[in-house]
Amino acid sequence: MHLGNGAVTPECAVAALGVAAIGAGVAVAVARRSGLDRGRAGTAAALGAAVFAAQLFNVQLLPFSSAHLIGGVLLAWMLGPAIGLLTMTGILTLQAVLLGDGGLLSLGANVVNMGLIPAAAVAFVRSQYAGGSVARTALTLGLTSFIATVAAAIAIIGEVSIGRSAAELEGLSAFTSQMLWSHMLAGVLEGAVTVALVGVLGGLASRESLPRLTTRRAAVVFAASLAVALLSLPGLGLASTAPDLYEAAVESLRTSGLALGGLETAIQSGISATAQSWQDAMAAVLAGLGPMLVLLTTVMAAALAWATCRLLTTSIQQGQAEKSS
Repeated sequence: MHLGNGAVTPECAVAALGVAAIGAGVAVAVARRSGLDRGRAGTAAALGAAVFAAQLFNVQLLPFSSAHLIGGVLLAWMLGPAIGLLTMTGILTLQAVLLGDGGLLSLGANVVNMGLIPAAAVAFVRSQYAGGSVARTALTLGLTSFIATVAAAIAIIGEVSIGRSAAELEGLSAFTSQMLWSHMLAGVLEGAVTVALVGVLGGLASRESLPRLTTRRAAVVFAASLAVALLSLPGLGLASTAPDLYEAAVESLRTSGLALGGLETAIQSGISATAQSWQDAMAAVLAGLGPMLVLLTTVMAAALAWATCRLLTTSIQQGQAEKSS
């Protein structure tokens, strides 16, 4: 689902980056007022590492395509929509800058699709859902994950269309059809995996609206995340190397000779080429790190999530101290 530099036009890139920035700003404001405590920073770190690692590991979904856990709803459900969105923003930024996964030009769009949409969906559901049995919570969570996945696919269809002429959009109907049905399938799996993970982490039966992992459980999740990150390395042959669902839809159009099939390959000039060349240069610099790179970036994802939660908590406590004095 990560869009590359060729997926969006500069017009779309600016608009999406603006929406993502506004969303992040609102998330910071909400998080500052939410009464977060420092004990939740460890949970944020563990889940930040987990989602980062899970996005590295693609599994074969169809004969011609693969998929990975998005994790946006998982983060928003366990950490709250605000911290969940900010954590996902950090994850996607690290992936684009250090791993070349997703384009710099399309970073705003990727944040909207995998961070903002799931966070908004969870925020709406939590505002309407007063709690209930484990089965009811699991069903609600699964449906939220499904809807967020399909909504992200619909957003991608709109994003690739912005700023392009009718001729450049040749094949849009076929692209739309494949994106929708394939992401409906992915949405079912995303919902099932999200429910399973939240259940294992104790989030379905927790009496707290935002479950908190114990230090020991957070450490286990973090260690497992490092293992998954290593197992995703291409040399081991465990993770699928097939294109993801978005890439498969584009490849299908390219094979058919339709103009929209050139989304990710027609990066020849302008800001798209500049962004791609910068990412290629960064990849060349970091290539010497080898397998250590995925471990380092997974640790960085955890550290960013921890720092985000910790800093917002500190801001709350300082604000309360200033008011009391």
